[in-house]
Amino acid sequence: WSFTTLPVAPPAAPILISPADLSTGIALTPILSWNASATATSYQVQVSTASSFATTVFDQSGIAATSALVTPALLNNTVYFWRVNASNAGGAGSFSAALSFTTLPVATPAAPILISPADLSTGIALSPTISWNASATATSYRAQVSTVSNFATTVFDQSGIAGTSALVTPALLNNTVYFWRVNASNAGGA
Repeated sequence: WSFTTLPVAPPAAPILISPADLSTGIALTPILSWNASATATSYQVQVSTASSFATTVFDQSGIAATSALVTPALLNNTVYFWRVNASNAGGAGSFSAALSFTTLPVATPAAPILISPADLSTGIALSPTISWNASATATSYRAQVSTVSNFATTVFDQSGIAGTSALVTPALLNNTVYFWRVNASNAGGA
């Protein structure tokens, strides 16, 4: 006589921990974590922009730990869905319920460094070209020139500048003190 024991059953779906469902401001290379599933020997993690997981931006199997670092970096200000399943000698179990999170919005760029004309310079042309250093992640700039330091009024205010300089027009007045400033913008704001 002989007998055979029950086959190994696939493990139950893990319970997802972090990031919590509907989280916002999540890093672009997040660490996803979940609770261990009894009898599991490895896990598979999927991340998708579609709740159906028809396509994935991250799909990694054979994970021995209960966490995974998502790389390459995800996109800013995007909703992602994630799920995990567990496997053992009996096969792969069902995927967990999917959770969603939203990545960090695009950070606003740093203020540009002004180059020319230098602070407190004199003898500047009446239609000067002002210039500044590029700000990382900037897609455009806004330049302002004013006769008052608080910029309550401006004599030149141009936005949407693609480069790092602007010709100030119309012509400025002779022997007058002017103040100038520039800010940088991108999809995250100014």
